[in-house]
Amino acid sequence: MLEPLLASSIITSLANDIVRAALKGLGKKYSVDIKDVQYVLNSEIEEEFQRCLDVAIRAFISFLAKDGELSKSDQKVVLEYLKFSSVSEEIWHLLDPGSEYFDRGKLTQDGYKYLSQNLDELKPQLIFDAWEEFLKAFSFASRSTPEFREFLRASYEAGSFKALSNIEDVLEKMNAAINEIRNEESMARQSIKDYMDELKIYRDWATSFQMG
Repeated sequence: MLEPLLASSIITSLANDIVRAALKGLGKKYSVDIKDVQYVLNSEIEEEFQRCLDVAIRAFISFLAKDGELSKSDQKVVLEYLKFSSVSEEIWHLLDPGSEYFDRGKLTQDGYKYLSQNLDELKPQLIFDAWEEFLKAFSFASRSTPEFREFLRASYEAGSFKALSNIEDVLEKMNAAINEIRNEESMARQSIKDYMDELKIYRDWATSFQMG
């Protein structure tokens, strides 16, 4: 079972570190200059993403402990593994739906190589299944995160995280679309005005013709 101390402090801190690493990694991957992670995700989305990771990390460790208890030192070994860059690289994909898949095989291979040196009788299948539990817990937790779910939906429809990360480009396109709509509306108003003026001319002509 999880020690309360680890669950409440260290895991939460790790989730925050993974969020930062994932965002910076995505920025590097897409050549997006991210000097401040807030440039990419607003505070609500970042907090909800971190909460989902917190839940998923707890589920991962709990699954590894399902056949017995993990000591506090064992849990710290698992947390050290979760700090690997290969872990944050796969977690990028949770922010970039539709572009790549979450490689549990690669994570299992890296995890077994490290964890088997410290945890007795650990099998690769257990690590592989623990990552499946991680993904399930993350997905379940995300159902109660409206801002994050909307971000993922928009990212998926846009084609990738990159399409949403370039804020200036997005705003420029939005402004261009708005201006186009305004121009079309102005042209439509002018056309209606011209049409009404033309009808008035015909009406006046018809009235004077009848009177004459």
